[in-house]
This record gives sequence, structure tokens and C-alpha cells, in this order.
Amino acid sequence: MKKETPVAIRVNPHLKERSREVFRKLGMNTHAGVNLFLSQMVLYQKLPFDVALNEPSQKLITQEKTVALTVKTDELTKQKCAELAKKAGLNLSLVINMYLVQVVDKQAIPFEIISNEIGSEE
Repeated sequence: MKKETPVAIRVNPHLKERSREVFRKLGMNTHAGVNLFLSQMVLYQKLPFDVALNEPSQKLITQEKTVALTVKTDELTKQKCAELAKKAGLNLSLVINMYLVQVVDKQAIPFEIISNEIGSEE
């Protein structure tokens, strides 16, 4: 098993709770939902969804009051995602916030889930 490393970000408390509810309805927790996103980001080498913020979503990201959200992923995934975000002129915290907004807005995972480990044996 790969060693996990924490990814700590600040999010709007309403966004954190609403995204947690959507992930629960989809049969996963926030940790699994964010790791799914990070894995797809590494696989595709880009954000795996279109970025388009509407007014309500913008408020969920930029509202002053925030709370901590920490998930764990492997160090290589964290590094690759941080590098991809930096190349796009963003930081990993903002990218994860954008993903959570997409989850809440769409009430679903905002991309097709593809694994690069299909057919591999563990």
C-alpha cells in the first residue's frame, strides 16, 4: 500500500457540508471523492472537467469564512496535481474547491471515471 500524505485546504463550510452530502448519496465519503478527482487529474494531466463558475458557485469559493478539509492521498499524486495546478496558474487548494463546487452544482461527479489500472492484478 502506498504511504498516504495529507492534503489540507480551506473551504466554505456550506460547500464542505453540501459536497459531503453529495458524496454520501453517491456511496462514498469526501476522502474518496477528492482522491478520485486527484487520480483523474493525474491520469488526464489536466482538470477532468470544464471550468465555468456561476454566481452562486463563486460565492462558495470566495466567501471569507472557511473551515479545514484534510484528505490523504499518496505523495506522488499530491505532487503531480500541485504541479498541474501551478502550470494552470492555480494552486491545489483552489482546484479542489473548484471540484467541490462542480460536485455540488451537478449533484454528481463532474467527469467520466476512467482507471489507468483496468485489468491490472493486485
